[in-house]
Amino acid sequence: MAAASSVWIAKVVLGIGIRTTRVIRTIKEDEVYFNDYEDLAMAQRSIQHFIEDVYQTKWIHSALGYLTPTEFEAAHVRQLVA
Repeated sequence: MAAASSVWIAKVVLGIGIRTTRVIRTIKEDEVYFNDYEDLAMAQRSIQHFIEDVYQTKWIHSALGYLTPTEFEAAHVRQLVA
């Protein structure tokens, strides 16, 4: 039983790590590398804009059934209410 639990924990932890790494890679490849920020504040604003206005609302994800995160979350809330 303990071995099965360890495997499950490893899969969960590794899965989260892989997804997090992919998000960071996407932000770097599609936002950071294409911009020359004047200062840290500008970088923070630009990255926040990318995450909130592009990645969350326009970027479809195969893991979410080819929906954007915003669409996926809305569908999940509708399913909980129904």
